[in-house]
Amino acid sequence: MLYALKRLFLGLFLIAAAAAVLLISDRARRPGREEGAAPRVAVFQFSTRDVLNDSVAGCLAAFKEHGFLPGKNIIIERFSAENDLPTANAIARSIVDGGYRMAVTFSTPALQCMANANREGKVIHVFGTVTDPFLSGVGLDRARPEARPKHLAGIGTFQPVRELWRIAKRANPRLQTVGEVWCQGETCSEACTILGRASAVELGMKLIEAPISSIAELPEALQSILARRVQAVWVGGDNIVESSVPAIAQAALASGVPVLANAASHAAAGALISLGADYFEVGRATGNVAAEILKGRAPDSFLVENVVPQRLVLNLDVLPLLREPWDIPEEDFVAAVEAACREMSPARRAPPPAARAPAGPARPAKMCLMHYAESMFAEDCEKGFMEELGRLGFVRGRDYELKIMNAQGQIINLPSMLDAAVTENNDLFLVTSTPTLQSAVHKIKDKPVIFSVVANPALAGAGPDFTNHVSNVTGISTMVDFDGMVKILRECLPQARRFGTLYADNEDNSIFNKDQMARAMRQAGLELEAIGVSSQAEVVDAAKALAGRDIDGICQVPSNIIDASFAGIALAARSNKKPLFCFVSGQVETGGAAVALSRDYCQSGRDMALLAARVLRGESPAGIPIALTSRTILAVNPSNAALCGFEIPESILRRAGRAAGR
Repeated sequence: MLYALKRLFLGLFLIAAAAAVLLISDRARRPGREEGAAPRVAVFQFSTRDVLNDSVAGCLAAFKEHGFLPGKNIIIERFSAENDLPTANAIARSIVDGGYRMAVTFSTPALQCMANANREGKVIHVFGTVTDPFLSGVGLDRARPEARPKHLAGIGTFQPVRELWRIAKRANPRLQTVGEVWCQGETCSEACTILGRASAVELGMKLIEAPISSIAELPEALQSILARRVQAVWVGGDNIVESSVPAIAQAALASGVPVLANAASHAAAGALISLGADYFEVGRATGNVAAEILKGRAPDSFLVENVVPQRLVLNLDVLPLLREPWDIPEEDFVAAVEAACREMSPARRAPPPAARAPAGPARPAKMCLMHYAESMFAEDCEKGFMEELGRLGFVRGRDYELKIMNAQGQIINLPSMLDAAVTENNDLFLVTSTPTLQSAVHKIKDKPVIFSVVANPALAGAGPDFTNHVSNVTGISTMVDFDGMVKILRECLPQARRFGTLYADNEDNSIFNKDQMARAMRQAGLELEAIGVSSQAEVVDAAKALAGRDIDGICQVPSNIIDASFAGIALAARSNKKPLFCFVSGQVETGGAAVALSRDYCQSGRDMALLAARVLRGESPAGIPIALTSRTILAVNPSNAALCGFEIPESILRRAGRAAGR
């Protein structure tokens, strides 16, 4: 019996020892988690707008203040979703599976995406720049602070809404109506709006709201509140709406009303009164929490508190544009001056640039051409650009060096592609498509950027209009002729009443194109049936579903990811005998469409080359207005029309600039 017990205890001991060895060896293999190794930290922001950039800068400053130095005893990797929710979810999943010790997120959507991907607590999660963490649905309870995920810590920063409204009332005692556009899908925006309603009641005013669900709805919503003669427009904490503050300010000032904003950085975009948190300090507070956790403190030992170091900025230049008198009280003027003095303190001031070396012998200009996806219009634009540059006398290798990059239709690839281009110290950046321009506007501040194959530059943040644009950015708009296409549809199919299209629901330009096409059709008494897709893989099935519906034809609006799978749309149209119209001439020649009313994308490349030549010869983009591409093409393919079950009218054939398939 004793012998059997000894054998049993020996077996149990050997099993326990083997398990310990396996546990230790497995721990040693975990990336970024080795004992004594520098911790890997992911810093994840939802977009690269000023509020979040300042927050990240403050966080990185806090790490250094705690002795965490990148490249020595910490590895910090930065991520931005560029305001795109599917990308944010993908980034969050990659962080959870990437062996990071910690994720630090900035903005409510980034908090929500990270918390959802990190439900099992594989990564310590610290959050900041969040309006109300308790309404974000990540497991925090205001009434029971102890009931929370053990791996989660952070701070809230509720915008000073009441304080802003009180300043506005002091500046204009006659203020009675304030308008607001806000995104219903954002909990931070909803929280601000609820407080705005209460502030309006408290001050005897009325808040006139225009809720939206996407950025494409913003222009119409803004005009609806301006049409009601509001006396001011308010922008609270809203990731979607804040990305368009310059355009909002321009429209409001054109109507003679000021913008009131809850982010201090919006004064530079045209807001009269901007009262918000000092987001550098918010980021520093967030970084302090993260650093203490890296030093050993438990995440759930921190209270989730509201940290709002206020910063007031005034833009008095807009006062002459207002239809009512606004008079900033002295107490608020002094507060704004004091905030500006704090902003310029040595602790916050950027280090001076390194001395520029004396000019050496002339060298070829370095240029980088960046595409978002492999598409027919990007290829045509590149072809036209190269042809025109040669015609202008520029020789590759002698006068310029050119690197061509492509994000392969993946928004998640754009930040790293832009970072690589910036690191290579290019003299001029050339970009095609709205997503690429959006990233370039955020990433590139001190070098010229020229764009093409962009329908609406304002959506990409290039500026409110073709003349007033970001100082280092200019380019060629390829806004399509929606009204002209409606006339062609009427001419080709006079009995038709309903058309279909696919659109990319994660591309601002595609949503804009779909909405503008729907507007033009409504004005002509037609209907547009639209199906959204999020990737190239969804296009074929969506096209089959669309072609099978009760529609008279397909009018496919431009989109980066859909263009790459256009053959699937053409096949579905042929199978269901649905006439296929489009806005890219190449899709008529080789893609299966019957009729196209197309901006000449090859010409858009030539036009871009003309602008590039002006910049390379010393002209500033600030003085070069954005322009529409200089040529439009009507292209037809009777053979494709026959396969889709209709005949192109002779009047269209006579006007066509290009004809294929005869």
